[in-house]
Amino acid sequence: MSRILTGALSALAIAVSAPILAAPHTLRVIEDAAETIPLDLVLTAPDAGRINARLCDRCELLTLTVDANTAVLLHGARKTLQDAYDRGARGATVIFDHESRVVKRIVLWD
Repeated sequence: MSRILTGALSALAIAVSAPILAAPHTLRVIEDAAETIPLDLVLTAPDAGRINARLCDRCELLTLTVDANTAVLLHGARKTLQDAYDRGARGATVIFDHESRVVKRIVLWD
């Protein structure tokens, strides 16, 4: 009797999950990144500004927003937006929200 019940429950589980597994899956870009030399950072306040960057050499120029929540990192250590501005000639990787174009992180290069 338990074999019949186990088989029936297994068949039911497969039947219920089959439509879910067959549904097409799509990738959604949450964050995007741009490498930029030099870092084209314009500060409009100590904790705000914008970065002009391209995703590729021939891609359109993007204007990205920098705010107080933007993390600036150098070798894993937190830095300020002023540090990013001062080291801009060395370049950086800029990670930003794909939809809002708000910069989440600026990773400074040596």
